[in-house]
Amino acid sequence: LEIMVKGLRNRRKHMEMMRECSKNIDDFEKQADDVFRRALGQLFDQEPDIRLVIKWKSVYECLEQASDDCKQVSNIIRGIM
Repeated sequence: LEIMVKGLRNRRKHMEMMRECSKNIDDFEKQADDVFRRALGQLFDQEPDIRLVIKWKSVYECLEQASDDCKQVSNIIRGIM
């Protein structure tokens, strides 16, 4: 995202690099979705302490939201491009 934001100053010069960054962010977000689903499944399958399940589920959801937000910002920058 940092590269994309900095690239906005001179979009024509950095257009290809910004497109590549956007593609990478999309790929990372998909990977993060997969990791989130697997980690959540393992958490519910393997953790007997419900308090820890609740705590870790919250952490996983925050990380998932962060990756979704990065993708959304990337999409907004792509729209500006």
